[in-house]
Amino acid sequence: MSIGKNSIARAAQTAHHTPDNGFVPAALPHPIMTLDPNEILLLPDDPRSEAVPSAALLRSVQANGVLEPLLLAVLDEKRYLIAGHQRLAAAKALALRTVPALLHPVTDLDAAQRMAAELRPFAVTTIHEEKWKAVSAIRSDLPPYLL
Repeated sequence: MSIGKNSIARAAQTAHHTPDNGFVPAALPHPIMTLDPNEILLLPDDPRSEAVPSAALLRSVQANGVLEPLLLAVLDEKRYLIAGHQRLAAAKALALRTVPALLHPVTDLDAAQRMAAELRPFAVTTIHEEKWKAVSAIRSDLPPYLL
């Protein structure tokens, strides 16, 4: 499952427009950090926890790394995955040491689960694979870091 930058921006904007929902308002942009994929926790009862990356996603991550940051909710120094389940699964399968992540503070675990639920309708399971196919078809002579 891949969620693009616009979905991440929507999640951040949601946090600013509805502070009563448990999201902690913070100044944009949020810092993008690199984290060990094994330190990222999955939300309880998240239906996407068993994400399996596609072969195209694995090839892309192996060639280029994780290009779009994962969206994480931070609560009591713990980091919970909100968006980027397939990217995280691919990073773990390929034993990557770090992945980019956008951190968003929340006040409680329920707020993190609400944020994840709000983003689910925007998730497109094949967007990364489609981007890979499109760019590869257009220009096969591009250097790998641009694919």
